[in-house]
Amino acid sequence: MTDARPLRSSPANEAAIPAAVQRRILQALSSLAYGSVEIVVHDSRVVQIERRERVRFERAAGGADDGLEPPRPGRQAGGTSAHD
Repeated sequence: MTDARPLRSSPANEAAIPAAVQRRILQALSSLAYGSVEIVVHDSRVVQIERRERVRFERAAGGADDGLEPPRPGRQAGGTSAHD
């Protein structure tokens, strides 16, 4: 995450997003490889942050049907490498 910009409220929303809430949102995103972060807002206030992480597996080398292994570092969704 190289393009870190502060979160801002819209002009229609007078309440600023507190720094502690901004930090928690960024913390939820920081190490997420696959998944989602849901921010629940009630009455123009962040009231809940949900983080769902997906763990993806690839077939073991040699095509064994019974073995699954976690993806190797640098692998993208769909089994392609970021350097391929």
